[in-house]
Amino acid sequence: MRSNMARQRKAANTPAASPNGDVLERLGIFGYRRVEPVVIAALATEEPLLLVGAHGTAKSLLLNRLAGALGLEHRHYNASLLNFDDLVGYPFPDAERTELRYVRTSGSVWGAQSVFLDEISRCRPDLQNKLFPIIHERRVQGLDLPDLRYRWAAMNPPSLDDDDDDEGYRGSEPLDAALADRFPFVVQVPGLADLGENERRAVVAGRSPDAGAADALRTRVLAATTALPGTRAALSARIVEWVCALTPLLAKLELPVSPRRTRMLHDAALAVHAACGQGAEARDSAFLALVSGLPQRAFARVPDPTKLLAAHRQAWSVSGALDDPRKALLAEQDRVRRIALAAKAKLPAVELSTFVLDALAGLPRPERVALAAALFPVARESWDLTAVAFEALANEFKPLEVETVRHLESAAASATFSRQRAVITLLGRLDPADGVARNLLLFLSVERDPFDPDAVLARLREWRQLFGGADA
Repeated sequence: MRSNMARQRKAANTPAASPNGDVLERLGIFGYRRVEPVVIAALATEEPLLLVGAHGTAKSLLLNRLAGALGLEHRHYNASLLNFDDLVGYPFPDAERTELRYVRTSGSVWGAQSVFLDEISRCRPDLQNKLFPIIHERRVQGLDLPDLRYRWAAMNPPSLDDDDDDEGYRGSEPLDAALADRFPFVVQVPGLADLGENERRAVVAGRSPDAGAADALRTRVLAATTALPGTRAALSARIVEWVCALTPLLAKLELPVSPRRTRMLHDAALAVHAACGQGAEARDSAFLALVSGLPQRAFARVPDPTKLLAAHRQAWSVSGALDDPRKALLAEQDRVRRIALAAKAKLPAVELSTFVLDALAGLPRPERVALAAALFPVARESWDLTAVAFEALANEFKPLEVETVRHLESAAASATFSRQRAVITLLGRLDPADGVARNLLLFLSVERDPFDPDAVLARLREWRQLFGGADA
């Protein structure tokens, strides 16, 4: 499992390698070339950064060397052993006894410019809650931390309930989702299996930062900071459209994002692109920001990067055309309404058929048959569908053909009494000429799946109006 995860991580990082990716190597950190723009973006924006990776992958080494190279007043805390007094010092009343002050120690957070919370996933829940305002607000106990610029954290991959191997980190608990959502950058760091041959040799040999590493880092961060306003002016509108198109696709991958996260993805994509430097493709920068900006990485599983890449490419394609009808399709959450929008947009048969098959696969059996009752007569007359989609619709509609009414009436007689009574009541209200609606009720009454006859008829009427059928 771990080797497969390593291959997936490598695939996820591949599209956005930086053309300037040597600053971290000059600091003696090897293998981070592909995620270097994300690290530079976090430094340029001074936004919280969370590193997620296996033990021994240089997470602590990287962050401590960054602090040293930037000359920061730095605090490195092991969150698994941390007491709150270690952060704030010991409280004592002021001379007037109107408020509490704190005895500040060399290790307390007061005066720190950067804070590194190592092993944050092993932190006690009560203390994790107290770290929340430090990361999110640069405040502690309601007091501002005016010197604090950088908030960093690191953790091993979270141990999940369905982990079935012996290499899981059982002490690394999933991070609280709300806390994870305060980190704009959640970076999967590379393991040994992700590195090239020369990078592995460099890791084995080890190296201290070279003489010009600190200056090179500062220059790179300044370049990204300087480039960001122009990047924002040039790309913000496109990135807004990309995020809006991407959000429903992420939901389909079971990666729902908060409104806050959508803004974070927008800002992160711009910052990463500014950090990549000249010659970088905005499409690749945005994908790197996406795979390095999913909070689920800290508390759940992230799907195969190929699925993320497919969602990204679809959203990026749509974002390039302001009047592309696919935008409305991506924003629409209702499967059946997506079919109507696709038909109205006159999408090619393959795309329209995909929406039809998606709806048939996602609806419960009674609604699936009701959809066929509403859609098949229309599609048969005027729609261009693939053979697979047309056959799937036809198979659902076949039992509803008017010619089968006698068979269904006979079978319905053996249905449960409660179903018979409900169905018979509704049949008396139907238009006698509407054989499809009549057969829909009769057919469902002999099926095993429970259904609400009134709700099914309401759906049928709604969908017929949507597709221009009998009740339109």
